[in-house]
Amino acid sequence: KELAREASIQTYKVGDVNGDDVVNTYDMMLVQSKYLGEDVSLNANAADVNEDGVINTYDAMLIQDIYLSTTSASKRARTLAVRKRKQILE
Repeated sequence: KELAREASIQTYKVGDVNGDDVVNTYDMMLVQSKYLGEDVSLNANAADVNEDGVINTYDAMLIQDIYLSTTSASKRARTLAVRKRKQILE
């Protein structure tokens, strides 16, 4: 009988930094805390939303966008969030 190794691939939901299978404001707060240098436990791969190798406030803003797009938030709230993000980046 031949033994074979199986490779396991870690799966995660982008933006779900605490692994509770929900992207919400708590995930955004964890990313902000990590950026500020606090010792928090999070999934770095899920936190680096734009995959630039750095966990920063831009990732927190992207998590906010994910959260707003998955809730029953109004279209106006999503539009305002996108406008605010663009203003910050300018």
